[in-house]
Amino acid sequence: MEGLMQLLNAMGLRSDTLGNQIGDRLANDEDPYAMHRMRNDPRFSQNQEMQNYLAPKEHQQFMREMTGQNPMMGALGAGATGPYSMAKMAAPGLTSAMAGEGRMPGAPLPSRPSMEEIMRALRGFGQGFRR
Repeated sequence: MEGLMQLLNAMGLRSDTLGNQIGDRLANDEDPYAMHRMRNDPRFSQNQEMQNYLAPKEHQQFMREMTGQNPMMGALGAGATGPYSMAKMAAPGLTSAMAGEGRMPGAPLPSRPSMEEIMRALRGFGQGFRR
């Protein structure tokens, strides 16, 4: 959470209030779309560092919700997580193209691929089965 506070300060946002709101949302399992809304929030959608910070948590939350609602779809999503992220790693132009002119106006920047993104998605898959 300390890295997030530093990022908020660098963005010129008051970390004492906004940081607490974000921390509350990160801990809130009752709202499965909170992370998605945060990534699309105009304050964060064009900030690459914030997208990279939020994306793994959103992937986990999405997989948890999808698996809890439909385990078969969760299994398909879990199977696609690794190849999708590896394709982003192997073809950096894919991420650049997603951030280019073909992107919807105001759409969030894509996150950079990471092992954290993969691991969090798989963690969410396991959490969805336990629900």
